[in-house]
Amino acid sequence: MKSIYAGLFLIVACCFSVFATTLDSSDWFGFGGSLGTGGVWSSGSLVENPEALKNIKGFYRVILETDACVELRFQKNIVLAGGLYSLFDFKFKNGEHAHSIDYGFYGGLRIYPELKGFRFGVDYLIGRRNDFIDMVSIGKLQPATQWGNGFRFLLEYDFFYNNKGVSPVVGAAWRHVPRGGFSDNALSVYLKFLYR
Repeated sequence: MKSIYAGLFLIVACCFSVFATTLDSSDWFGFGGSLGTGGVWSSGSLVENPEALKNIKGFYRVILETDACVELRFQKNIVLAGGLYSLFDFKFKNGEHAHSIDYGFYGGLRIYPELKGFRFGVDYLIGRRNDFIDMVSIGKLQPATQWGNGFRFLLEYDFFYNNKGVSPVVGAAWRHVPRGGFSDNALSVYLKFLYR
């Protein structure tokens, strides 16, 4: 197994050295983070009696999504991206709550199709969800999914796409992750800051 990791590391190091020589040294690397919100829906539940979760009538809900990324530009219009994401879905009322934390890792491509700062992307991701439930009708539960793999499609606008330094990016994404017998979906809008 160690030889496989060593081989992958060698291939990645060689690719980075080739990519770095094709661009100005300050143009090929960037990193950033984002904060957003959105909507979440699942085709199933981790709870044996999912109808009980609907007993919180008129609950308050807060959805926050965060993302941290590293970007490697190996052609003028093509960027490799990788990072971490997390989505916090808080539902609460009168001391009862049903919270979810969805988190994982991703890797993918961002492509600038010569429309100024507009770019689209596709990511392969691996993620997991943990629920934290405390309700009179169900009791206290902390179920968790298995690790699942899925995808994410993104549309973004990079305001200073040709400049160095900090660039604000606005975007929207759809994420779909199968979880065994059901799947989780999330639509999100966000503000990202990239530094390159």
